Amino acid sequence: MLLDTSGLLCLHHRDEPLHDEATSFFEAAWFKLTHSYVLAEFVALAETHSLCDAVSFLLMREGAITEALTTDRHFEQEGFVRLLKP
Repeated sequence: MLLDTSGLLCLHHRDEPLHDEATSFFEAAWFKLTHSYVLAEFVALAETHSLCDAVSFLLMREGAITEALTTDRHFEQEGFVRLLKP
């Protein structure tokens, strides 16, 4: 599964409404992947996500990854499975 910024936020912040669900998906996944743009966005809590998402989509397609630990609806718009739905 690809770890996106919003999924990481849910995973690392216990006060997030989807924290428990994110934790369950994270623990159950046998394969986890992210990239430096997600980490940069996560650390900086950037407001603009378009560049980061584009790199994620490319990486997921190249790696034949279909699921993302994310709340970002743009992943579904690109044909991927968004695991966290508020």
